[in-house]
Amino acid sequence: MAFVELAIVLVREWKLLLLEILKMPNDAIHIYIGVICFWLVSRKMSGLWRLLIPGLLISLILEVPDLGFNWIAYHSFAWRESFTDIVGTSLIPVLWVASRPGAFRGLSYR
Repeated sequence: MAFVELAIVLVREWKLLLLEILKMPNDAIHIYIGVICFWLVSRKMSGLWRLLIPGLLISLILEVPDLGFNWIAYHSFAWRESFTDIVGTSLIPVLWVASRPGAFRGLSYR
């Protein structure tokens, strides 16, 4: 288990170093990651709602080390912070997809 804890701490330190180098808040980084993932995927995939899947997966993967670090350091998960990071990563792409004509065509409301 010590290897997993060391890996989680190292990933956390890498993320903090990246934030320090970029001189941007954590939330801004999440927004940029979401928009860049969406832009890259939108050039290759079709289907409006499927465009959101890669960005959501990346945001979930990026939250695993944070949840692990919080568990190691505080013996609890910071669910609210992780949720806001995931929403921050996905919000602009979701709004863009929802605003497209025909985005809700074919969805059943029953």
